[in-house]
Amino acid sequence: MQLKSIRFAVAAAVLTTLQACGGGGGGSESSALVADSSPEGAWGGTALSDGETLDIVLVVLENGQYYGVYAQGGAAYGLLEGTGTGSRTSFSSSNGRDFGFGELDFSPFSLTATFTPKLSISGSAKYSDFTATFSANYDSTYETAASLSAIAGSYSGSAGSLEGNSTFNLTIDSSGALAGTTSTGCQVSGTLSPRNSTTAVFNLTVTYNSATCDTGVTVKGIAGRSGPGGLIFAATLPDRSDAFYAVASRP
Repeated sequence: MQLKSIRFAVAAAVLTTLQACGGGGGGSESSALVADSSPEGAWGGTALSDGETLDIVLVVLENGQYYGVYAQGGAAYGLLEGTGTGSRTSFSSSNGRDFGFGELDFSPFSLTATFTPKLSISGSAKYSDFTATFSANYDSTYETAASLSAIAGSYSGSAGSLEGNSTFNLTIDSSGALAGTTSTGCQVSGTLSPRNSTTAVFNLTVTYNSATCDTGVTVKGIAGRSGPGGLIFAATLPDRSDAFYAVASRP
């Protein structure tokens, strides 16, 4: 989360308009309901990291996996991802990874937090050389059912990873199939599907075309709506060595 060493920034949607995003793998219908003793949900607030005040959005899924995005001045600087466990009003994670865009390598962290279900969450993320603190409030639009027909269409946007950033054009059809091309000519394809019938979360799979990209890897993660007509995507490689984050809007 150290802004002083970040070389690239990805233009992001205003985070307070986030409608939802949530994570890799398929959720079940029974586990999709936001439990009264769980930190599951979308949370928006601020973080203090190495002397910098940041905007932050954190999404905790029903299985304990979480994704977070931190930003400043409307630009996203990195993606957080990990898996934690919760008990009543506490949540902790020992395997967090901070993927600063353009940083070339991730920074590991451990996270501890306390929460009031569907109201607020606060805690700290401990890195090797500093500790960041955060607090956020619950976003009830997380409990709005995801709809493929609502997101079908054409989009343009920007994406970031450890290697830097790029722009792209993307189409999504009513079945959830997606196809896109980046500013560097890299072609990607993939699928979106509602994670369950009760939350505003899409499961995401994206494969890079090895003939047009530097790699042929597949990333898996989540997507959600952001404001009117916008989308946010977050995913990692299977070994969690890199992450992908993108924001897109309709032309």
